[in-house]
Amino acid sequence: MKETVKKIALVKTNLFVCTVIILGFAVTSLISYHSNQGLFKQETENVSNLTAEGIYHKIESIFTKPVSISLTMANDSLLKQFLSEEAERKDEKEYIAILQNYLRTYKDKYGYDSAFLVSAETNRYYNFNGVDRVLFPDNPENEWYFSRLDSNQEYYLNIDNDEVATADNDITVFINCKIRDEQGKVMGVVGVGFRVDSLQALLQGYENDFGVNAYLVDEEGNVEISGTYTRFQGDSNLFEGCAFAKLKDTILGSREGTQNLWYSSKKSSGYVVSRFIENLGWYLIIDHDTTKLNERLSLQLLREMTIVVITILLVLITITSVIRRYNKKIIELTVKAEKVHQAVFKEATEQLYENIYEFDITHNQAASEATSAYFESLGAPPYPLTRPWASLPKSRSRRNTGRDISVPSIRTTCWKPLRTEETICSMTS
Repeated sequence: MKETVKKIALVKTNLFVCTVIILGFAVTSLISYHSNQGLFKQETENVSNLTAEGIYHKIESIFTKPVSISLTMANDSLLKQFLSEEAERKDEKEYIAILQNYLRTYKDKYGYDSAFLVSAETNRYYNFNGVDRVLFPDNPENEWYFSRLDSNQEYYLNIDNDEVATADNDITVFINCKIRDEQGKVMGVVGVGFRVDSLQALLQGYENDFGVNAYLVDEEGNVEISGTYTRFQGDSNLFEGCAFAKLKDTILGSREGTQNLWYSSKKSSGYVVSRFIENLGWYLIIDHDTTKLNERLSLQLLREMTIVVITILLVLITITSVIRRYNKKIIELTVKAEKVHQAVFKEATEQLYENIYEFDITHNQAASEATSAYFESLGAPPYPLTRPWASLPKSRSRRNTGRDISVPSIRTTCWKPLRTEETICSMTS
């Protein structure tokens, strides 16, 4: 019975301590998790917005100059005069040399990779080397020119391979500006071009430094330029199959200010920033995929919970060990005190009485070996007592009521005083 009580007490103690530890760690972990998640979101937003701002201004500075130069060329009265004379002078070497020098001057002065002029009258393609080729509508390579010739756009951009003989078909960003006469009729297209790898290097630098993905897309979502892709490689719509496909209308439907949006899907989650670049007619989109960072936070929470479990096990082992050791020590001290008490009692009584014998009346037997040996020396059986209650069970007696009645263990101690023949008995329970 005592062992059962001790075990119950031990279990209650362990449960209480475990509950306190679990609640403490749970509250601490949840507060830490939400705090880290809040800081993580704030940092993600700051990094993404700063990256978008930095790339936006870089691209603005990169394109503003070539667009401005191309518009200047398109509105140059001297160039318009030369184009108006093309029908009569197109076969003159001097005429071709003048246009060639004109284009070469702009190319060399501003350091561009290409400077070109296309005549709407003859479809001749002039560059810094002279007449390069004649454009034909049925050639897919010339779609950039004929498809936009009747549009209302004053200038537009396209990414294509440079077909000039010395250009090695390098992928180039071309700024195409329309030349119009006084009546508004298109006389031709003029512009400059620069290699796309410089722009890709810019995007890749930001991607590597800040862990984001940067895209320049047109109004339909087709990727024009990214760190690893250009439109020349084929049409690729950013919103087809991406994690933030549902945000397409929101992103492409706004040209004012900056769009800052969180997204989450089965594939991944993250934060996207978009901004329309007016001079290019393109959208700058910054995608900050936070899937790995979320996994890292979850892993950190799992580690904390593992630490909690290990801590609880260690505490349980420690508490159980301490309590058992304490109980064992208490028992040892109690037994020791009892022995001392019996020794003192025996020593004191032996000074007053000749012999002391103890009987266990409840169980109808001698209470000690000394008593049993004494009666055996007298020739008596080992159970000398014959009392009416001797036939009772050792610990319980059942009455007609059907209930168990506990019978205490009764011990009788008898002693014989010195120098007398009387025997005195005392009953204890």
